[in-house]
Amino acid sequence: MGDHIMAQAQKGLREILLEKQENIVKHWVLTLFDTYPADAQDFLRNQRNRFANPVGYTFLVATEALFKCLVEEAELEEFHVHMDKIIRIRAVQDFKPSEAISFVFMLKGILREALRDDLKDSGVRAQLEDLESTIDTLGLMALDIYVGCKEQLYQLRVDEVKRNTYMLLKRAKMLVERSEEDRDQGPQNLV
Repeated sequence: MGDHIMAQAQKGLREILLEKQENIVKHWVLTLFDTYPADAQDFLRNQRNRFANPVGYTFLVATEALFKCLVEEAELEEFHVHMDKIIRIRAVQDFKPSEAISFVFMLKGILREALRDDLKDSGVRAQLEDLESTIDTLGLMALDIYVGCKEQLYQLRVDEVKRNTYMLLKRAKMLVERSEEDRDQGPQNLV
């Protein structure tokens, strides 16, 4: 037992995380599923077919990729690709911004729990603090993605209202089409 603790102390955080990756990612994706209502949680957890459960599959693949990026200290652009896949889904669902991105910050607790014994080593503790700072940055990135997605959704709604209004006015014959020449001249005084 003492040899195991000594061997762990000599390992860096990266090696420890690689050893525990499967359990950490599994816990993280289950925590993400837990943010959904009970009936959706059951479906997300139990339906393994990627075509029957594309959301659950996307979450699993993206969380695995995000964790790999964390361990490998990837560039932010690579994180963005995987984070975008999760946040786009959550942006169209009924989540407040804080709820939509909360899974990012939940990773900190999951890591601390998984590394409980390893945190006795001050080197590992310091490395984890650096990693948690990166997780904070990812949370801010997730918020930026969420806001961008919501802006796109709102713009689509505005465009749809404009199209519908145009079509209603046209059907009611309350809309006067301007010729190409009139449009080029700009607004005209009606008085």
